Amino acid sequence: MAHWQVWVAAFTYVLIELGFLYLTFGSVRDEADPLGREKGSGCLFYMLGGNLLHGVLMGLTVVFLLPIMLGSSSFLPLSEAGELAFTAVKAGVVAVIAVTLLSFIPIAGRLISKSQGLQAFIEGVIIFRILAGRYDDDILDAAENGPVYPGVLTSLFYLLISTALVYAILYGFNFLALVLRNERFKSLVSEVIGPALGVLGGIIPIFMYSAFVMLAL
Repeated sequence: MAHWQVWVAAFTYVLIELGFLYLTFGSVRDEADPLGREKGSGCLFYMLGGNLLHGVLMGLTVVFLLPIMLGSSSFLPLSEAGELAFTAVKAGVVAVIAVTLLSFIPIAGRLISKSQGLQAFIEGVIIFRILAGRYDDDILDAAENGPVYPGVLTSLFYLLISTALVYAILYGFNFLALVLRNERFKSLVSEVIGPALGVLGGIIPIFMYSAFVMLAL
């Protein structure tokens, strides 16, 4: 079954993101900070490396899951994944640049810049569209005869779903932190656990997006 493979890939992504966020914001000890880190050190490191990591991780995740996203039942074979890996990394960089540019748009950009889930969704869609045509020629042939990818309204609907999932995850963990009344855990939730798990809120709608393409084919 494809479901367990998808969840393994998604949680692998989250675990890597969780580790990166903890090393960035939670590994340097300082008594003045609930997380024990030096103020400002983690944010700068995250700005330099975090966005690039997102793009690379999402690119590799989409590569391995392409067959599943298009209706198959297993990962992409390693031989084929190796051929597309460099393209996936380049697609990831393009997606990061696109999300960075979108973050400068008033109101919408502010929402995107503060949500790992929305960033993951937008990056995933861009990468999927770059890689899908190279993986499956039927998509290119179908695109010449009519729309294959979701339109603007449908894409906005997926964005709303992603936003709702992200906030549900974040508010759920923030409520847990409030109940536990633990300041360190509260800081970990806001800067490490919440953002890492919030990525799931972006990954799930990507599969809804790809399901639209699969049905269109």
